[in-house]
Amino acid sequence: FKYFKNKYFYASPLFLFIVLIAILVFKNLIYNQMIEILLKTRFASYVGSTYDYSDFQLIPFLVNLVVYFYLLIPFTKNKKDGLVTNNEKRFLFLQWVGVILCFCTIINTLFLRISYMFTFFQFLSIAYYYEDYYKFTMNRFVYTFLLLVTLGGSFLWINVINEVEQALPY
Repeated sequence: FKYFKNKYFYASPLFLFIVLIAILVFKNLIYNQMIEILLKTRFASYVGSTYDYSDFQLIPFLVNLVVYFYLLIPFTKNKKDGLVTNNEKRFLFLQWVGVILCFCTIINTLFLRISYMFTFFQFLSIAYYYEDYYKFTMNRFVYTFLLLVTLGGSFLWINVINEVEQALPY
């Protein structure tokens, strides 16, 4: 555990890619283990229900990946300068977990709900990183514009064009 504490494994895109590939390769094993655990809990009703299926959520995954890189750029620079704060570590780690959980929707769609607990902190982390780093860089407009286009585009695609979360007919 000392290795993970000192090496910032969550700040490595290569390590993230390896974890995602491992999830892809072992998705059936992970699914079977998840079912075994769920059957012993009060959530056993999900097994075999309409929520027990694989549905890879590409748009949330891409949004979380873009936010991860938005946070990773200043983290990497601050790490080289020895200026990494505990908040930067926490926010990047939470985003790293959020990316992985969004990818896990290839196993079961319920992972998207779990990912919300980790990606909720994007509201704080984006603002924190902008104030701490992007506000003072020459490329702040480019990075922030790309982030806003990604967030706005995903909102338009999911909620306006495809009307995924509409309230009708309720």
